[in-house]
Amino acid sequence: MITQFKTLYTSFEGRISRKSFWLGLLGIIIASFIGIFVLGMFFWLVGSTLVYVSMAMSLILLVPMAAVAVKRLHDNDKPAMPWLLIFFGPGIISNMMHSFGIDYSVVTLGGEQVLYPGKFAMFIGLIGLVTSLWALYELGIRKGSAGENNYGPAPLAVD
Repeated sequence: MITQFKTLYTSFEGRISRKSFWLGLLGIIIASFIGIFVLGMFFWLVGSTLVYVSMAMSLILLVPMAAVAVKRLHDNDKPAMPWLLIFFGPGIISNMMHSFGIDYSVVTLGGEQVLYPGKFAMFIGLIGLVTSLWALYELGIRKGSAGENNYGPAPLAVD
């Protein structure tokens, strides 16, 4: 069990099934919520904002998410690069722009100050949304290639 867990989140070799992808994604989402809560309490105590907490969690969980995504790409007989850049690049850029306030302006709504995106930030965000939905289809819905491919045997034959 521990070996499967470690392999799912740390290895970039082989293939995984759609079921393993969704379970891996669920684990990453749960870890993200727990991490944001724990780090949020720490950062709140030192007076920092939640933006830094979510950025830290995104960086921490980038490797496990990439490992899960790479193995699903392999199941579809696709190489990791350039697909990881296509699927995750726009979202990472959008998050960095938001975190550092690039092309965002501060607007007061209902007595609270919020960041409002400019046209370029909205455009990058839209590209991030489209590529995320495409990645969700490719990684979580699309059936993998049948039988053995360049990255190993079919995952259901191994599971």
